[in-house]
Amino acid sequence: MIRLAGAYLRKCRKVIGVYIGITAIFLIVFFLSSVPVDTVQYAAFLSAVLMLFAGVFDFADFVRRSGKLHDISKQEQMEFDSLPKPRERIEEQYQELLVRLEACRRELESESAINYQEMMDYYTLWAHQIKTPIAVMKLLNQSDQMDRRAMEAELFKTEQYVEMVLSYLRAGNLGSDLVLQYYSLEEIAKKAIRKYSSLFILKKIELEFRPSKAEVLTDERWAVFVVEQILSNALKYTKAGKISVLVNGDSIIVRDTGIGISREDLPRVMEKGFTGYNGRQDRKSTGIGLYLCKKIMKKLGHLIEIESEAGSGTTVILDFGRDLEITE
Repeated sequence: MIRLAGAYLRKCRKVIGVYIGITAIFLIVFFLSSVPVDTVQYAAFLSAVLMLFAGVFDFADFVRRSGKLHDISKQEQMEFDSLPKPRERIEEQYQELLVRLEACRRELESESAINYQEMMDYYTLWAHQIKTPIAVMKLLNQSDQMDRRAMEAELFKTEQYVEMVLSYLRAGNLGSDLVLQYYSLEEIAKKAIRKYSSLFILKKIELEFRPSKAEVLTDERWAVFVVEQILSNALKYTKAGKISVLVNGDSIIVRDTGIGISREDLPRVMEKGFTGYNGRQDRKSTGIGLYLCKKIMKKLGHLIEIESEAGSGTTVILDFGRDLEITE
């Protein structure tokens, strides 16, 4: 109670100061006006009693409101409806601000929970994915005549899964991980092609490469990553035929003769976690690769477009020609 009384006096110190000042002015005026002392004392007494009564009632209300706020602060789930009704406009504004802050907190909490669940879902699927090449490598290792090429193919898949999860984590803070320079689109395409050269040979897929000397302002590592993901998808869904990589102006175009994408799935193929009919048939798709490509290209100010029909192959256009405008 003493602490509350001290807090109340500090809260009302300006009012008390003004009251004392006004009383002092009146006393001085009465004294200079030769008003009888008894009259002055009586007036001062009445005003003091009135001030005391007002202070007592106001202090009681202060104690009640303070106690209610203290009880609310101990609740695990605080409801704004249980707050004391505001007596002044400034208190009403504070409560409105609290409501807005709580709404923002809940929105961030919900977004964080969704992101965490998506991350856990991806890690769960990733863990199942990486088990497959590891199990195959174990079987190959136990074989009397180990197929070296098959072993290398499974090792390559394992490396791809590890690189994908690392890129998934790094892409969350892409703005702080960029090296922006002018790079040759031909070299970017060649680096991605070299990485998958063994798979082209293993699957006996024909490669058509048309280079160009164009240079664009971008981040080489992330640009190569995007081209790699597009090539990876092309190889995954092309059982036989040809994959073309064309450097045309400021764009890299990857065209395959694979199974294509249905008209219903095409608008959603770059959504996070969307696998579509082909992905469900494959049972190994995470729906992350194209999502990361779109996210990276957008943050770099570039464009990615996909054209496809079921059974007629897929064409992916990576347009690096736009003015670089990094977004967060």
